Amino acid sequence: KKSRALYWSTDKSIRAAITISKQYEGGDYWYAYHPDWDTFLSEGAKGLFVLGCVGRDEAFVLPLDWIHSRLSLFSITERDDRRYWHIALWPTEDGTMALRLKGGGSESLEEFKLALTKALSASI
Repeated sequence: KKSRALYWSTDKSIRAAITISKQYEGGDYWYAYHPDWDTFLSEGAKGLFVLGCVGRDEAFVLPLDWIHSRLSLFSITERDDRRYWHIALWPTEDGTMALRLKGGGSESLEEFKLALTKALSASI
């Protein structure tokens, strides 16, 4: 553990930024992806952005390369000396989760789904 949200393997080659969102009105889950997290993840051999969804028995593990290839498709907030990308997930009609993209598009996250066991869910 490096901080509340950042973790790495003992040799620091595998790194993860882990964040959790409650469900907002309309069913969306909202996350910020911070430039400092991007730097931390980029400094390892493998970087993972892990999104937890309160009330769902699954998380989504997004590889850093995948995130980088889509950064221009996310909305961004820039205030004073702060900047972050908006990551929004929403449940589709079939119950799967999708990533909302700037301009109204979306992309399925099914390939990145990690089922959480009841034992793991109970301990969180």
